[in-house]
Amino acid sequence: MLFCSQNFSPKIIFREIERFDSSTKPCLADTDEGKAILKAANNPAGKFAIVSEILCAELGKWFGLKVPDFCVLDSINLKIQLGKTNQIFEAPIFGSKYLIAETRDVSGKMLSKLSNVQDISKLVIFDTWLRNYDRYDPQYANLNSDNYLLRQIGNSAKYELVVIDHSHCISLDSPNDVSDWDDLTNDNAIYGLFPEFVPFVLPEHVKSALEQLGQLNEADVVQIINSIPLGLDLSQASRKSLQKFICERAKYVVTNFTGQVFAQMELITP
Repeated sequence: MLFCSQNFSPKIIFREIERFDSSTKPCLADTDEGKAILKAANNPAGKFAIVSEILCAELGKWFGLKVPDFCVLDSINLKIQLGKTNQIFEAPIFGSKYLIAETRDVSGKMLSKLSNVQDISKLVIFDTWLRNYDRYDPQYANLNSDNYLLRQIGNSAKYELVVIDHSHCISLDSPNDVSDWDDLTNDNAIYGLFPEFVPFVLPEHVKSALEQLGQLNEADVVQIINSIPLGLDLSQASRKSLQKFICERAKYVVTNFTGQVFAQMELITP
């Protein structure tokens, strides 16, 4: 089952609210279904950034992470400027429902109040599985404090972990350079392990999440990849290679993650 447009499927964009100067030059827009973050196919980071967003939103929801509801727009009724360039947004456009939430909690105080604290371990596994260097990658000192959110649950003292922005997962210069996929499958780096996450990555949570990842169904992966719009120029050869990578990478992570992550945590913990 695909999650795209299941709970969020705007038809009309009323106005642009704000532009952001990140790599994909997204914007916040007002739609007939509320506010949305929009990313265009012709963004400076390339069309594969939109492929990555679609893949990771689908896989993240399948994995049980809190990923904002999302859609793919085949057309757009409003001319929106692409950042500070002279271009305008071109479809297909990835749209993510905008949520009001806090960004990174370095102190860990809000993390300790999570209703879904097990999702911290799950997120590190997810980022490692799909090689998301753009959330937290200590090897390259890459730290993006805006790529996980802490959303208050109603008026309670509890929060939920929400994950956003997956434009740079898997990390190929070209999605159609299919020979590179095999080289990435056995990457032994751990991604997404913010220092404040370390006390909350627990063996029982890791075990449970890896058991779920081990149940990944190749047919579901095929369905997700087949849903990627033709307008994003992903060749048939790349679709097959991408399918193989996602499934083989999942097997590698299930087998190797536990030893790798706890070894790294020993280095981080004072």
